[in-house]
Amino acid sequence: MNYIKYKLKDNDELNALLKDKDNLFVVSCNKCFKEFDTLEEPELNEFAELAKAAGKKVTGTLAVDFICNRTQTEKALEGKIPAGTENIIVLACGLGIQTVADMEDMPVYSGTNSLNYIGYHGMALSKKTCEACNQCFLNITGGICPIVDCTKSLINGQCGGAKNGKCEIDPNKDCAWEKINAKLKEQGRLEEFLKEPVELRDYSKVNFKAVNEFVKSVRENRFAGYYGGVHPSERKEFTEHLALERFPEPKTVVIPMSMHAGAPANPLVKAGDMVKVGQKIGEASAFISCNVHSSVSGKVVAVENRLHPNRGEVMSVVIESDGKFTLDESVKPAKPLNDLTPDEIVEIVKEKGIAGMGGAGFPTYVKLKPGKPIEAVLVNGSECEPLITADHRVLLEYVV
Repeated sequence: MNYIKYKLKDNDELNALLKDKDNLFVVSCNKCFKEFDTLEEPELNEFAELAKAAGKKVTGTLAVDFICNRTQTEKALEGKIPAGTENIIVLACGLGIQTVADMEDMPVYSGTNSLNYIGYHGMALSKKTCEACNQCFLNITGGICPIVDCTKSLINGQCGGAKNGKCEIDPNKDCAWEKINAKLKEQGRLEEFLKEPVELRDYSKVNFKAVNEFVKSVRENRFAGYYGGVHPSERKEFTEHLALERFPEPKTVVIPMSMHAGAPANPLVKAGDMVKVGQKIGEASAFISCNVHSSVSGKVVAVENRLHPNRGEVMSVVIESDGKFTLDESVKPAKPLNDLTPDEIVEIVKEKGIAGMGGAGFPTYVKLKPGKPIEAVLVNGSECEPLITADHRVLLEYVV
């Protein structure tokens, strides 16, 4: 099953869209949910050729995976839009169009999801802002959806009126039409909006309930051939839309000598010692054990038993940070990776105390010496249980 969430508007609609526009940068979504057929989706090249045939200048194009993933899309677009670009054309479902429109100051238009085409929105990684009504108004509302953002889904008719920019029904919600007015005014497009006819919605078309049933059936098909096991809800929605933030610098840190599976490390420092970032403060005491290093520079104020999250009390090094985060002399680049032997790589991993980030914290160097040749390394990006969301967020921000 090919889950097509969008396709190009027909040529008449596209020519009408491009009539008064030029210097176009085209961004296309690679369609997040489908049977894998190809890396290249046809719409991007088709639209670029049509625009050029209409005498329009295309300043550049970019295909992006999961346009609705704002963090990833911001990085993908950074520095890519050439000077002289006046309009951005997005080929995506409603989620992708809104994501780009919210990021960019210049006008953003959709080349897909016409008012009469039945399509669906994608499998969003963040807050759903598209009802998949297939009657898209984003081209005339500055990329802000009146169907979802307006509590009453108004495109015409009576409203009690906003107060201080807030919705009459929900005082914590911004008025969608005030946002639309402000966006269009900022882009100098209010006159354009007044000339554009706003078509009434056709409620006989596919609605979100039908879309939900469709998505449910496709998801069930994805598990065909997989027997047994439990499929709990992932519950990533708590943090999937929140960017990573740097943890505040602590004044005091408590570093347990049990940061891993196996035997605790033996402390190498004592109260009164000065330490630096990356300095080894705990020595592995057994084969299944890890070295422990300081995360701050400062003064060791105690080496004593402290409460551990899941092991009762364990020996710990307490350090009062000097706020300088001075690096230890041992923190320096190794030889280039290609110049290292397998044994040297394992020794570096062992010396630096690298351990797995799952629940067990198993020493990595032990896994790298299994007693038989390694043919492939499989990097597991799955978190071990629902409600854990840290790895998921890291993957969204750093894996492109």
